[in-house]
Amino acid sequence: MFEKAEFRVGLLVIISFVAVGYMSMKVAKGAGVFTSTDVHTIAVEDASGIIKNTAVKVAGVKVGIVEDVILDGGKAKVKISVKKNLGLTKDTIAELKADGILGGKHISLSSGEQSSGKLKNGDELKLGGTGGGVGEVMNDISAVAKSLQEVADAIKAATVQGNVETPIGRIVTNIEILTEDLADLSSANKGKINSIIDKLDGIAGTLNNVMGEGNRARVEGAFDNAIDGLAKFDESLDNIKSITAKIERGEGTVGKLINDEETVNGINKTIENLNALLGGVRTFNTSIDYHSEYFTSTDDVVDSSVKSFVGVRFQPGLDRYYEVQLVQDPFGVSKTTQLTREGSQTDDFTTTTKREDKLKFTALFAKNFYNFTLKGGFIENSGGFGLDYYLFNEKLRLSAEFFNFDEGNVRLFARWDIYEGIYLVGGTNNNDQLSTPFIGAGVFLTNEDLKLLAALAFR
Repeated sequence: MFEKAEFRVGLLVIISFVAVGYMSMKVAKGAGVFTSTDVHTIAVEDASGIIKNTAVKVAGVKVGIVEDVILDGGKAKVKISVKKNLGLTKDTIAELKADGILGGKHISLSSGEQSSGKLKNGDELKLGGTGGGVGEVMNDISAVAKSLQEVADAIKAATVQGNVETPIGRIVTNIEILTEDLADLSSANKGKINSIIDKLDGIAGTLNNVMGEGNRARVEGAFDNAIDGLAKFDESLDNIKSITAKIERGEGTVGKLINDEETVNGINKTIENLNALLGGVRTFNTSIDYHSEYFTSTDDVVDSSVKSFVGVRFQPGLDRYYEVQLVQDPFGVSKTTQLTREGSQTDDFTTTTKREDKLKFTALFAKNFYNFTLKGGFIENSGGFGLDYYLFNEKLRLSAEFFNFDEGNVRLFARWDIYEGIYLVGGTNNNDQLSTPFIGAGVFLTNEDLKLLAALAFR
């Protein structure tokens, strides 16, 4: 019988069914099938997601299952079955952890200190916490949605209803007021804005014409003259250094006077009296100004198209100053020549007038009134007066000077400080016979600059 094929096949089928049944029970039941187990209970507030055969794990390894979930005194009692001899202690903590966002859970056991003793069959476990599931996620999403709704309501109240009680409402109201003010300002001053733009366009066109190919040689010549002037100024500093060295050694009449104690005391007394007269030594400022101007149109009445200025300003206070200048002016004086034609009458002649270079002198007293400055005295060897107006924190100065009233000289120009001590100048010089636009540049040295140059010179 045992040798028949039918018997062998039947026996193999029976053995296979038994093996499959055993493995199915092991997978479904976990611990508790053909093995000895311990049973424990856990009291939980919410047993949602915990059903029979829910896995019980230690360190992520399945060690048992949930046998039953019952209601006891308003709380859920979870009955679990786990393998014996797991080494769990009495202070073992049970936690309900989510398997995913769909709400499935498992029970995780965390053993405590060995000193608390071993966990026995039938002992109740403490619940330590619950893991996040889809319910908690939805609660968080609901809280975020509520906050967003509050923000949306505040924005709607500010923009639609005009509520100014919230910070957003006040911000929206201030922006609305600002835009209205800007609109009113631009509308009221539209003509002035257009005029400013037109003037800037005209200035840009003039600069383009001046700096064009036709006048490049003249501009380069003007800058060369300015550089030559700075070189001469440097040479003058060397001469001053030599003179002061001789004075310090007591050479010459001035050196002997300065090194004589009685003379020094007298000079010091005189200086003190002068400082008291001019407003005090603490407020007395001295500065040196040098600049050159290039005439863009001279109608060939002069040989040179560059006018240079060297001046010193003494300022005893913020509201006044004194200024002296030497001016090298190509329009200095006019010279008229008459050429009689040969073989003609005596009164038959040709008259030629040409201007020649001349060194002129300027001495002014100026008084400041807020952004205005009035000045008067000698301007280029003749009486005259002028007016300055400062803009943009004294970066831009608009000036007008009236002098030599026989020829009706009027000088209108603007000066722009592009950097500390360096500036650009441009304008027009007019008289009864000629109008000459000009541009130029210069340097302005203050007390601090002069101290630095003196320190470098005597080092």
